[in-house]
Amino acid sequence: MIDSLTVWQALIVAYLCATVLSALVWGVQPYLRSRRLQALKTRERVRFSSDVHTAPAGIEHRPNRAGYWLGALLWALLVALFGHSPLLIGAATALFATLFWRKLFVESEFHTVQRYAFTDRGIWIFPARHGLPVWKKPHEVFVSWRDVDAYKIEGVDLLLHRDEQFVVRLSFKPTDYERLLGLLADRELARMEVSDRIWVAQFDEHAFYEWEEEISRMGWNLLDLYADEFEELHLVPEFGVMRNMPGNRLLDEYARSWLQLNVLDIDTHEKRLTSTFALWHSNGALGQFTGLRGQELVDALQEWFRRVLQESAALGQPDEEVVS
Repeated sequence: MIDSLTVWQALIVAYLCATVLSALVWGVQPYLRSRRLQALKTRERVRFSSDVHTAPAGIEHRPNRAGYWLGALLWALLVALFGHSPLLIGAATALFATLFWRKLFVESEFHTVQRYAFTDRGIWIFPARHGLPVWKKPHEVFVSWRDVDAYKIEGVDLLLHRDEQFVVRLSFKPTDYERLLGLLADRELARMEVSDRIWVAQFDEHAFYEWEEEISRMGWNLLDLYADEFEELHLVPEFGVMRNMPGNRLLDEYARSWLQLNVLDIDTHEKRLTSTFALWHSNGALGQFTGLRGQELVDALQEWFRRVLQESAALGQPDEEVVS
């Protein structure tokens, strides 16, 4: 008959071994990444480095604890069935403890963090781990400044190009935006777009509302220039910014806003044509007009209005007869 002390010793030893093993496999990456950056600093001058959370902003993922309870119940069942065998109890404890710690480490904040570093030679990108064990290293990316000559910004992504060919995409924190612009200006990289197509709402929700109001006013002013064309077609425009929900749209998972232009019959006010363009979507989709200012915005709106006018005129044309 095996006494309870032997069983408890087996449980404790198995749990400690599983904890140490799990920490070495999934938990030491923060230390190794810090060592990697320190080693980089000894070889190159690091001008700027930052960590970026790759998990969607504003969306909370609640961990599923059902697996923990199920594992605990299975472990208790094995203890009840094989309590006479310290070896089996130790093996079961080691297995469930390893799975438990693995889940905790993989769900930790570190495994969703990407790091990048700007040096005098180029840009280093250290991808997020996303649950990879220590022996599986995600492919680190290095891009030399000689290999890029232009850039553009879309949302919170920096896109580097060479001879108009895409080279690499780098995610950054909104708070790093001004610093990145300064570093890119120091390298004298060309900007592929005059205005960065950036999610203004990630910096200032109120500023984004003001921009929507600005684009609405500008749209109505431009539509006045086409009043005669609409009247000739016996139509009247209806224009504005549409929103599917109020409040802080950055933190609402399905929040979006869009520009909508309706063309109505001047007498019956029956809708003849509807055209829309997205402005904001919380999943990161960029609208065609997002980030445009000044003459760029005027040109984009005028191109859209002229196209709608052409489509409206085509609606009023009789169908061509088919001659056999």
